[in-house]
Amino acid sequence: MRIAPAIKLTPDQQSLLESQARSRSLPARLVERSHIVLLAARGKQDKEIAHTLHMTPQKVSRWRKRFLRWGLAGLEKDAPRPGRTPKIHARLIQQVVEMTTRQKPTHATHWSTRTMAKAAGVSCHNQNPKPFIWTARAGDILEKVKRARQALNKRQSA
Repeated sequence: MRIAPAIKLTPDQQSLLESQARSRSLPARLVERSHIVLLAARGKQDKEIAHTLHMTPQKVSRWRKRFLRWGLAGLEKDAPRPGRTPKIHARLIQQVVEMTTRQKPTHATHWSTRTMAKAAGVSCHNQNPKPFIWTARAGDILEKVKRARQALNKRQSA
C-alpha cells in the first residue's frame, strides 16, 4: 500500500482552510479542495479521504500534490486545459485583421461582416441551422408560470 506524502499546515494555513471549508459563498471547488487538504493534514490517506468526500482517490491525490507543490495558490486555479481547436487558423485571422485595418472594400466606406467574410473566404453564418425545438410540454410551461405568479403575489403581499 502506497502512503501519500504528509501535509503539515501552519496555523495561518489551517485557519484559512477551515474558513474556506465552511464558506457558503466561495466556489464549491475551492471548498472541496480545502476539505481535502484539511483531512490530509490530519493524517488521512487518499482512499480514506476519497471515501469520506465521495470522490475518486486520483482527485484527492491530485489536490494533495498541488498543495504540496504550490501551497494555497495551487488550490485556487485549475490547471490550464488545451481548449477547443480553433475553426479559423491564426493566419486567416491575421489576414482579416490586416484587411480590416489597411484595406477599404470596393463600393463601400467600411467592411460589413458579410463583405469581409466573402472577401476573406470565411463563412460568417451557420450554414446548416437547426430549427428550434420545444423540449418542454405545454402543461409544464403553464405550471411554471402559475408557480411564478404565486411567488410574485406572495412577495407583493408581504
